[in-house]
Amino acid sequence: MNTHSMKEYMFEQYRHDPHETPSTRAVAWAAGLFEGEGCVSIETRPRLSGRRPVYLQVGSTDLDVLEALQYVLGCGNIRIHRDNSAQCRRQGYLWQTARYVDVLRILNLLRPYMGTRRGQKFDEAIAELEKNPAHEGMVEAWSIRV
Repeated sequence: MNTHSMKEYMFEQYRHDPHETPSTRAVAWAAGLFEGEGCVSIETRPRLSGRRPVYLQVGSTDLDVLEALQYVLGCGNIRIHRDNSAQCRRQGYLWQTARYVDVLRILNLLRPYMGTRRGQKFDEAIAELEKNPAHEGMVEAWSIRV
């Protein structure tokens, strides 16, 4: 496969209207990637607003896979991830998002596909976000249960 064939394949297979929820197949693919390579982080110290930010991240040495994830989920940023260990010889990349509405939407979207351990972390993050919504009415507007 050439460098962009995975991205092109994903764009064709998982094409969706950005205003609608992605297809079940696309969500299952994203959930599998997140289950294997993803990370849910909850800040230990709250901000001045009282909220504890939640971050989602997926690391990979394959930029095209993260571009496809970004396309399927409709959000997030991709940056170069530098690993200073001598074991890592390939360039790494990191997809991440911390935007309240995106994190809550993604957690709810992928939750049905998660295993027990990762599912518990998702539940913890969802509970943290829902107890301190960013704006009044935000939870109802963006909590999409699949």
